Amino acid sequence: MQPTAPSPAPPQPDYDFILNHGANKPKSPLLPKLGNSKKQRWLMIGAGGGLLLIILLLLFSAVFGGNKNQSLLEVAQAQQELIRVSTLGASKTSSAAARNLAVTTKLTIETNQKEMIDQLKKQGQKTNTKLLDAKKNTQTDATLTQAAQDNRYDEIFTQQVQQQLMNYQQQLKAAYDGTSSKSLKQLLNNEFAEAGLLIKSSKSN
Repeated sequence: MQPTAPSPAPPQPDYDFILNHGANKPKSPLLPKLGNSKKQRWLMIGAGGGLLLIILLLLFSAVFGGNKNQSLLEVAQAQQELIRVSTLGASKTSSAAARNLAVTTKLTIETNQKEMIDQLKKQGQKTNTKLLDAKKNTQTDATLTQAAQDNRYDEIFTQQVQQQLMNYQQQLKAAYDGTSSKSLKQLLNNEFAEAGLLIKSSKSN
């Protein structure tokens, strides 16, 4: 009798496809490849340039917007000091001319300051008495005190107001040059002209 050949072993299941699933699969790039066509390259360059332009505009606004608010704040502070000094003069001057200058300056600048504070509020700049009083000049008080002792109060007061008004005009001009707003330019121009009239009035005393 011929020996019976051994039965072939049953085939073993192939688990490689599970264990190595995706091992040989090419990985997708995290970033899309830049197209080879000229059109795709120009689109990518244009998008990058647009993003850069937006960043530059934001930086420009942050830098120069702050400067504009600062120049307007300095105008309001100069107005505050003019109001303070003219208030002192209104109660201490003896001549009609000097008292008239003090009262007219006080009323004019108070109106101008209200308009300036409104502009600052529109641009998000908060104001308060402490902030507006930051430019208070105690040397002016000392000068006027000495003038009163020397019986020259009206003369020295008039000189002090003249100088402050001229400095105020310079700040108005700086603010004017620093804005592109037509309405704000008109406001600053009007206040500059009114300061000029006060200076003219002070020189006629």
